[in-house]
Parts: sequence; structure tokens; C-alpha cells
Amino acid sequence: MPAKYLLPLFILAVISAGIMLYQVWQAPEVIISADNEPPSAATTPSPVPHPELSTRHPPAESAHPHTDDDTPLPDNIEIYLQQQRLPRDQLTAEPHPHGGRITDLRGQYRTVTIAITGEDGKVRLVERRIDPLPAPAEPPAPPAAPAN
Repeated sequence: MPAKYLLPLFILAVISAGIMLYQVWQAPEVIISADNEPPSAATTPSPVPHPELSTRHPPAESAHPHTDDDTPLPDNIEIYLQQQRLPRDQLTAEPHPHGGRITDLRGQYRTVTIAITGEDGKVRLVERRIDPLPAPAEPPAPPAAPAN
């Protein structure tokens, strides 16, 4: 591309970015009052519709209900999930270059979602959390020799 076109393209890009930033700054602010009640929609309309993100009220249109109970899983899946567990003492905190400590969780404390087709042909989603195995118990200290 010839150099004579670069300057006009650069200017056009800067102007476009400025217009976009101006529009973002002009977006209405959402203010929450002291009693945690949002203002009415008539006073501050939301420019973008936001989905319901509350975990207390799952959407009614969910095609696959989640179950948090102890639904039995096929043996091969249970075995696989157990194999993913590591002893807790293998998760060690190491110093971070910027201060503090960091732990590589190595796949522990994650939630796995499994789709199960029931006898009725309906699909259910079952969630299991992979937790580390408890640290092995320390053997009891041998009794102290009696002093003579």
C-alpha cells in the first residue's frame, strides 16, 4: 500500500475510535440507591438488555434441568472422576515473583457437567466437583522412653 494512503487511514481510525469512546461515555449511568433498589427503568433505560444471571432463579426455558443430587453415574465415569483426584498435599503454594504465593490447582476444585439420558429418554445434566483427596494422616508419634 502506498505511503500516501497511510496517513488518511490513520486519521480515519483515530476519529472512529474517538466517536466510539464518546458514545460509551454518554451511556446512562446505573445508580443503586441506599436501600439496594435500582432506579426505575423509566429514569435510566438500559442501552443493552442483560440476561438474568441469578443462580437463585434458573431460567424456566432450560431444556436440560440440572440436578445437584447424588444421581448415580455409570461406573466408567465414576472411576474416571476418582482418578482425577490428587492428594491435597500435592497442591503446594509457591512464591509468586510479584509477591504472595500461588498454587497450581492441577484440575482440583473444578466442576464437571455430565449429560445423562434417563430411562424416559430425557437428558439431565449432573454436576460433580473434583475435590482433592484428604492428606494422609500422620502416624502417631512413638511413646517417649521413660527417664531413669
